[in-house]
Formats: sequence, C-alpha cells, structure tokens
Amino acid sequence: MICPFCGHNDTRVIDSREAKEGKTIRRRRECDKCQARFSTYEEVEIMRRQQEGESKRYEVEPITDPEEIVQMQELVNQVYIDEIILQYVRDIIQKTRNDPQILMGAGPRASLVLMKCSKARAAILGRNYVTPDDIRDLCVPTLNHRLMLKPEAELEGINVVSIINRLLDETPCPL
Repeated sequence: MICPFCGHNDTRVIDSREAKEGKTIRRRRECDKCQARFSTYEEVEIMRRQQEGESKRYEVEPITDPEEIVQMQELVNQVYIDEIILQYVRDIIQKTRNDPQILMGAGPRASLVLMKCSKARAAILGRNYVTPDDIRDLCVPTLNHRLMLKPEAELEGINVVSIINRLLDETPCPL
C-alpha cells in the first residue's frame, strides 16, 4: 500500500479499512522512508554535534540538593485531595477508555500521574489542597501522549487535545 505520509509503496502500511479488521496501521514514525526524510547533510551535522557534545565538558551548578528534593516530595505528599476530586479524576480517565474515537484510553498509571501532578501544582501555587482546576489544567499535559486515537478519527483530522477538552466539557466538575 502507498504510505499516506511520504507516498512510497510500503507493504507494511495498511489503510483504515484493514485496521478495522484487526490489523494495525503504521504511523509516520514507523515508515522507514519517512524516517529518512532529512538530508544527508543534516544527518552528518547531527552526528557532528553529538560527537562534539561528548567531548565538551560543561560546568553545571547545582540548584538544590537531594535533601531538599526529598523535602519537596514530602510537601507534595501532604497536599490534601478530596474523595470527590479523586472520583473526578476517575471519571475523566474512564471516559478516555469508553470514547468512540479513542482506540486505547488512559491506563491506571494515568490516574496516579494526574493526581500527583495536581498535588504538586497545588503546592507550587501555595495551597495544601487540590482543586478541580488543578485537574483540568493538567489533563492535556498528562494525558495527550497516553491516548491512541482510532484511525478514522485521525483521518477526520481530530487530535488528542480536542478530545481531551471535549471529555473535560462532558465530565461534570465537582464543587
């Protein structure tokens, strides 16, 4: 089949009709020819920069120490998150698993990451509690790489961020 990204014939690239039949669709990053779309000059330049970087030594001044990092982690662990906020996180994550445009929704670790990031955000903002806004503001950065859209949705030009925003709009916000 012709690769939809670069136009070359790749027998491993299949169309969305075949994907519905249980086969997987190859994405741009999986297409060998797409991976080699940069010039040979760029490739040599990338190697040159990598080699020079390995030979250069940079002086880096520490901005903290391990004890301070542990203190910050303990501070974040003390941030309160109400049961209703935990249920809100669960509801959002559950919607990613049941959405008709999402092939693979967020897993259990996504719930944990969203919770922990929200607690950290609250601490950074000087609060000892999580609000629904903390959850909403962190949904895109914590979920956008964890969701896989169905090929039909991708072909329609739908992106993960728009789906996350729609799911947030559809999920009743507590408080």
